[in-house]
Amino acid sequence: MFDAQELIDRFRELVREDASDTRRRKLIHAYYRQITLQDVDPDRKLYERYLKAGRKALIRYLKGHPFKIRMEEPDGSEEWLWFRTDLFTYFIEQDIPRGTVKKALEDKSLRFIEKDLKQQFRALEPVHEVLGSPVTGYLAQRLMEGHIRELEALMMHDAADVLVDALTEEEKVEILSESHSYTGEWTLTYQRYKFLKEQTESVRRQITDRIPENPIDLYPNARALRRHFILHVGPTNSGKTYDSLIRFRAAEKAIYLAPLRLMANEIYDQTNRLGVPCNMETGEEHILLEGAEHTACTIELLNPQEYFDVAVIDEAQMMEDQARGGNWTQAILGVCAPEIHVCMAPYAEQLTIRLIELCSDTYEVVRHERAVPLRLDSREFHFPEDVEKGDALIVFSKKSVLYVAAELRARNVSTSVIYGALPYDVRSNEVERFASGQTDVVVATDAIGMGLNLPIRRIVFLENNKFDGMERRDLKPAEIQQIAGRAGRYGQFEIGLYTSEFGKREVRRAYHTQVEDLTKAYLKFPRTLISIPSPISVLLEQWASMENPGLFWKGNIDEEIKLCRELEEMSDDKLLIYDFAMIPFDTDDPDLHDIWLELFSIAEAGDDTYNILHYLAKRPYAGMELDDLEHEHKKIGLLLYYSWKHSITEYSEALLERKHQVCDEMIRQLSRQNYAVRTCPACGRRLAWNWPYRLCNDCFEKEGNGRYRERRYRKGRR
Repeated sequence: MFDAQELIDRFRELVREDASDTRRRKLIHAYYRQITLQDVDPDRKLYERYLKAGRKALIRYLKGHPFKIRMEEPDGSEEWLWFRTDLFTYFIEQDIPRGTVKKALEDKSLRFIEKDLKQQFRALEPVHEVLGSPVTGYLAQRLMEGHIRELEALMMHDAADVLVDALTEEEKVEILSESHSYTGEWTLTYQRYKFLKEQTESVRRQITDRIPENPIDLYPNARALRRHFILHVGPTNSGKTYDSLIRFRAAEKAIYLAPLRLMANEIYDQTNRLGVPCNMETGEEHILLEGAEHTACTIELLNPQEYFDVAVIDEAQMMEDQARGGNWTQAILGVCAPEIHVCMAPYAEQLTIRLIELCSDTYEVVRHERAVPLRLDSREFHFPEDVEKGDALIVFSKKSVLYVAAELRARNVSTSVIYGALPYDVRSNEVERFASGQTDVVVATDAIGMGLNLPIRRIVFLENNKFDGMERRDLKPAEIQQIAGRAGRYGQFEIGLYTSEFGKREVRRAYHTQVEDLTKAYLKFPRTLISIPSPISVLLEQWASMENPGLFWKGNIDEEIKLCRELEEMSDDKLLIYDFAMIPFDTDDPDLHDIWLELFSIAEAGDDTYNILHYLAKRPYAGMELDDLEHEHKKIGLLLYYSWKHSITEYSEALLERKHQVCDEMIRQLSRQNYAVRTCPACGRRLAWNWPYRLCNDCFEKEGNGRYRERRYRKGRR
């Protein structure tokens, strides 16, 4: 095994001998090469996880490279089909070149592999601390690439057999049923094809039989009530939620359904401060107060079987969200309350009315107007010279937020920062610092556009495009209107302003564009279908692939299907699989994913004595990097959700204490405002926050000329 202390001692000897830098680097290089997969992973856990990642990548790759087959009818005739299954192994073993598997592995998986290997190098942290990071830059990169090549070679040795053997029949069907063309020919027996086709049709038939013709009948308890809706329609900062909450707090029993944990926390705090006992339920925390009949919760946690006197559904325009919109549809169709307040943007009004009319319920519309007018600031804006006290500067990534804050700090402008990964306590503290005047401006992502009431005089778009998880695109008019509407708080400003550093004309046009009315109400997967005798992943796939019934559309459940497939390899407990697939966590984080898998194994074994606290960091939070603190908070959130879902209260108090410690350290770090300024990695020169390149101009030219000379030298040698 690798011994960091031995390396330190050897290095010190070389220093005393006045050895050359080359000898020192060779020593470091030799010890790095000792950190093989066998050293850091004696139980082959990393290898097994990489194999799983490679399998997923191979499935994605094959879906994008379809195949055509020929089917033999019983009478000897032939029919071409865009489909094949049982010759899949033959295809892999005979035809697929190793380069194809490698190509598949170059998908998302290799980035996870590289990240894991970097984590293994943490064994060298004491070396870096003592020696000042002697292995950096090009050498470190080459070493990393060497380990990845070693891993690829290890996987390629048996990738074809192992990956294909691990595929389930359903996965083979899914891959090959999407096929469209291929130059080769294979034969699929008629009996096999008929069996697979009948199996699929049987599942679809059972799903159809169990789903009522009209989705409103999925909620019989609500259909038995006479419900009246009050629709609060208006732009941002027009008092929609404020008016709804007056009725919420006056009712004997009421529920507030929030789109975000942040908003549930905020309403919980406000309601209790006003003397009305209120519970709070989110994925992370469940605070139940004795005698409380009011609940503020995230909309996913609505129980359609529970009765309330008043219900408030906030931000109903989020019905358009493919991933989460089904929760708002369920709330409107299924919440059991005679009085229901729905707050929304104007473009969600007509769709909401259609849903209410389908339920044969009554409604009235209350229109809200901004008390403070909002207009475009006609002055030119240049960052950072034109930043003023009371501004909110909008960018669309955490890195950009911190880089902008660093530039302002260098000019002695104090800032609050707000972005999506910040916990509620930390975000609230940043909001309070800005609201109380401790900071001059706020730098935020679009997380500011919902649920935050700040004394903002002017919204400034430093960016007018964003990466939405799939592509970089221009902001939609609805997004610009939602964010810009945060300017001009009632009672503090006579007018609100918005502007943009770039594309001001386009931003103004988008703000005044009338957003098209919503036309689709997304549906959630009905939990009642779980009892159909078929794997959960197959049920979800067939449900998602069936025709959308008119007004109602199926939400995007691709991620849930992937998670279900993974868990089905470990268990056949359908209810447990479904519950775990619905747990909200960052599935792209390999560490969280591993914890999630282990928690599933624990839950399946029924082990209530397992100490889940060992997943948390052992070292003190003080001095930990902001990224590490955010990651720790995500782990705590996942463990809290698991302990709540499975009624394991033994560790809840300790987890909440850890959560508060993490938040306190994040608050302390952000309050100090020691943000890292963006610099050129080659020369250390300060770069602008939005500089589009990694290097400064001078270093780029030097590096470019050096590469050019090297290419000419190599060409001459040939």
